[in-house]
Amino acid sequence: MEIISNKQTHIKGLIGELEFASYLIRKGWTVFTPLDQNSRIDMIIEKGGNLMKIQVKYCKPYKGCLRVDLQHRLRKTLPFTKDELNGVGIYDPVNEKFYLLPYNKIYPRQGIWLRVEKSGNKQSQGIHWAKDFEI
Repeated sequence: MEIISNKQTHIKGLIGELEFASYLIRKGWTVFTPLDQNSRIDMIIEKGGNLMKIQVKYCKPYKGCLRVDLQHRLRKTLPFTKDELNGVGIYDPVNEKFYLLPYNKIYPRQGIWLRVEKSGNKQSQGIHWAKDFEI
């Protein structure tokens, strides 16, 4: 699959949402998407009667990590609250992996680094491993 350039952030976001939704549907989830593109959440997902409001992120690995940001660095956006969001869906187009991270693993911060490869210095304490959230 072709990786989208950094300049097309809207397209990357759309691809991330579509890939993530398609993957979940194939895995037996039900996916609801908002009609309003200005919604603070990208989709509501359901499996086994449990609903989750999620934000989806298209994240390419950088130095063995996925940087998951819920705030745009250049735009001033209101931070998410624990009542608004239940999780973050992450699409890694390089490794073609999908992750579902509970929001309480991030909150009150608005971002997290997930490690997809071992660190060069063999550090293991305090690391958030992406594989722990793979779906």
